[in-house]
Amino acid sequence: MDVEATLKQCEDHLFAAMKMTLRERSIYYHLFRHTRLVGKETGLFAIDPLAAALDVSSSIREDLRSLHDRGCIRIEGKSRNGHLIQVLLPLEIPSVVPELQPSVTMDIEGIDSSLTAST
Repeated sequence: MDVEATLKQCEDHLFAAMKMTLRERSIYYHLFRHTRLVGKETGLFAIDPLAAALDVSSSIREDLRSLHDRGCIRIEGKSRNGHLIQVLLPLEIPSVVPELQPSVTMDIEGIDSSLTAST
């Protein structure tokens, strides 16, 4: 994973496309840091310690649900130990990062030739 490119995609595309609040961004980055950044697909997160780590209120459940509903994370399971959460990268979320258009090759010589031939 190219961390620099992923962070740029988060800032330039994901957060704007999903209209994330600052709290949702902070939650997403926290989950990202403790999963994908350390090479894991998923992580087990208990609500109370997660809320304490981020210094947010109990509304973290709603924020997690919102991130899940928008496709930024997947809540894969719940247990007494916490929520098993998969964090999706911007490129893994459909329609977030625009596809790069293929570069067009221009024949400058041909353009010059056609311009001089017509004059």
